[in-house]
Order: sequence, then structure tokens, then C-alpha cells
Amino acid sequence: MTLCKQLGYDQLNNYTLVSTGDSRQYSPRCRSGQPHILWCPREVTYCTQSLSVNCSYSTVNYYIGQVRLVDGQYPSEGRLEIYIRGSWGSLSAYSYYGDYKIMADRACRQLGYTGAAAWSIGTM
Repeated sequence: MTLCKQLGYDQLNNYTLVSTGDSRQYSPRCRSGQPHILWCPREVTYCTQSLSVNCSYSTVNYYIGQVRLVDGQYPSEGRLEIYIRGSWGSLSAYSYYGDYKIMADRACRQLGYTGAAAWSIGTM
């Protein structure tokens, strides 16, 4: 269920185990209510099956601080938005005085990527 919530869905319809051969696997042990799979207790193991999930939603349940990319050509690119106070909004470059590369890397990791390949500051 945590994986579906992380993707913006509120229901896990079903799941199956898929044979993948012997590989290194990330094995989270999530409890109900955890919004992100990387926040779950975990261990790295070797196994022969991977998890395939089917998620859906009746209503979308966003959480405070959730991020997303919009208006990109691909799902992995776009303008960064954050969910705060019940709505989505863009991050202002003028109100942030830190390292933009660090902020981009953190947002990409929150979205499930390994980090930011590129970033820029634009106008809206």
C-alpha cells in the first residue's frame, strides 16, 4: 500500500510476484500510513522474484511536502511543484538561498530517481 500511496494512489488492487532470476533486491517492511517506500525499515537481500503491483484511486491523497514534475516532455522531467496547504505550487528560486543542485537531487530522489541529471532556473 505504501508504494501505491507514494505514486499518488489510495488503493492496492492486487500484486503478483514475477520471476526475475537471481538478483539483489531491496526488501522494505512498510507499515500502514508510511507515505514513502524509502522511509520503511528495509534490508538488501538476494532473491529470484520481484513485486508487480496494480494500484488505483477513488480519490487522490496527496501529502504535505509531496513533489511532482509537470509540463515535461517525459515523466522524468518538468517544472517542480510541491504540495502545501491543500494545493500544488511551484518553488520560487528567489526565496531559496541554498544549493539548487542539492534541492534538485532531493526532489528527484523523493520521486524515486537516483538524482538530478540536469536542472535550471526559469521564469513562469
